[in-house]
Amino acid sequence: MSARLARLAFDRPTRSPAPGGGWLEGWQEVFTCRAGLSAATTPPESAELRERVSAGAVAAPVAGLVTVRAAAATRAVQDGWRIRDISRGAPGTVLTIREVPPALPGATSITLGVVWNAPGEAGS
Repeated sequence: MSARLARLAFDRPTRSPAPGGGWLEGWQEVFTCRAGLSAATTPPESAELRERVSAGAVAAPVAGLVTVRAAAATRAVQDGWRIRDISRGAPGTVLTIREVPPALPGATSITLGVVWNAPGEAGS
């Protein structure tokens, strides 16, 4: 996989009380930045993901890596956030962050592990 420069939006999950009880869940964009994206250009077919789910396998195969410049905003990213590739406009292709490495002193970049969202998975 070769990396390409992409414009990415980083979103964190939100949860607020719903009228009448329960919770409303959604996403809030936190920041955008340019990053190196090493991922397949298109997600696997929905049918392929459904087959993996019904077979009890991992629903979302690893799609690739995102490398961002280390900064206060990127150091705040957590597992479960999502990334949208907005290079070709919003809303963009959605990837879920599954691996955030520990911050290393003096590091100039951070590499995040991302996966495609399975059909119906939060963040789609």
